[in-house]
Amino acid sequence: MKNVGYLITLFLLCFLAGNCNAQKEEKKSLVIINDRFFEEKPEPFPCGKPIQIGNLHDSILGKISITKYEGMSEEAKQLAIPTDKVEKGEAILQAAQQVRLLTVIPQCPSIHYAVGDVFPDFSLRDMQGKNWTNEQLKGKKTVINFWFTGCGPCRKEMPELGSWVKQFPEVTFLAITFQKAEQIQQLVAEHHFYFHQLVEGGELIKELGIQSYPTTFVLDENNRIERIEIGTTPLQRRNILKHIQ
Repeated sequence: MKNVGYLITLFLLCFLAGNCNAQKEEKKSLVIINDRFFEEKPEPFPCGKPIQIGNLHDSILGKISITKYEGMSEEAKQLAIPTDKVEKGEAILQAAQQVRLLTVIPQCPSIHYAVGDVFPDFSLRDMQGKNWTNEQLKGKKTVINFWFTGCGPCRKEMPELGSWVKQFPEVTFLAITFQKAEQIQQLVAEHHFYFHQLVEGGELIKELGIQSYPTTFVLDENNRIERIEIGTTPLQRRNILKHIQ
């Protein structure tokens, strides 16, 4: 029974993250949430409350994840793709109505630090061998993104996050992984992830209690945490931008 429970948990984590195969090439796809089409889930699913999940297989779009939950924000609804803009949109929605959905209650992700805390001390090297510590972050806003190469949602958000570096030269952008420089170098280049890449950060990740990826922090000029986003959705990335603009 323990093995069955583990497999169910693994399936749910993969489903909610939106990518169960770390080696698949990135490609655009659609999801159906509350009978609306989206390119990706627009906001985090509510944790601690029941949601319904399932999959629909379409000959054109491939596998489409289906989710239903109460309380979708109006801001999220505005990101929906009009049904008439999706090939066979009406037919796909009708087929989705026939899919048997599984009801689950996602756990609320947590870490050891909260908004208002001072970010813990660290000393890490980047891919070029330069050493970074908290002292170098003082006096500027800082965005710190935790990721690893096998994280599909991490890879998906990289080009957008990378574009922020030129938009906001007054902000320090750091990406931290537990992996080694040679393990991330090619992927970082291919995905235009222009953050300063700090490697072998396992001890800091353990100190913070990070278990879900990506996890992103926004720090103020005194290294105090202003914002924490666990996971990545358009509205979460929008919230990060609000804190650095």
